[in-house]
Amino acid sequence: MKHNILEIIKKIIHELAERPVIFNLLRRILEFNYRGEKRVIRDEITVYDRVLDLGCGTGELCKEFISKKYVGIDLNDLYIRYAKEKYPDYIFETMDATQLQFSDNSFDTILISGVLHHCNNEVAMSILKEVHRVLTPNGKVIIWEDALTCSKMNIVGRVIQKLDEGEHILDKDGYLNLFHLYFKITKSYNMVSGFCDYHVFILESKSN
Repeated sequence: MKHNILEIIKKIIHELAERPVIFNLLRRILEFNYRGEKRVIRDEITVYDRVLDLGCGTGELCKEFISKKYVGIDLNDLYIRYAKEKYPDYIFETMDATQLQFSDNSFDTILISGVLHHCNNEVAMSILKEVHRVLTPNGKVIIWEDALTCSKMNIVGRVIQKLDEGEHILDKDGYLNLFHLYFKITKSYNMVSGFCDYHVFILESKSN
C-alpha cells in the first residue's frame, strides 16, 4: 500500500516538474535558492573559464557565469526552450550528453549537476567519456550528486530522496569508481543546499 502511494506521489511530482515555472519554484524553496550550488561555483570555477553546464535544466544557474563563456545543455527540450526565452543572452541547446556536439578540448570547466544518478553505469560511462573528450587538457570537471542526508533531523531531505526519480543514487565510493577510468579526483566534499545533501567531486583528466 505504501509503495503504491509513493508511486502516485512520484507521478504527480513528475507531472508538476514538467512545468518549468513550478519546477523552479520547488527547487528554490527546497534548496534555499541554490545556496550550496552557488557557493561551489564561486569557490571552484574561474570566472573567465569556458563552461559547459551539462544537465542545466531550466538554466537557473547560468547567471553565475559570463554569458559569452557559457553553454548549457539538457535532454529536456521543454526546459531548454524555457531557458532560451528567460535568458536570451546565454546559449542553451537540447543535447544528448552521450553524444556531445562539440569539438575536442572545447571547455575549461564542465559542470555536471545531478545527472549521473539518473543513469545506469553504461550511460554514465558514455557521458564521462564524452566529457573527457571535450575538456581542455588542463581543465576541470565539477560534479555534484545526491548524497544520503547527513542530519537525522532533516526529515524533509529524506522524503525528497525517496521521491527522487533518479534510480541510481550511489554512495561516495560508487561515484568514485565511475570516475577512475578517465579522471583523477583532486578534491571531494559534502555540500548541503537547503534540505538537500550532495557529494561534490572535483576531477581532472588522467591525461594531464
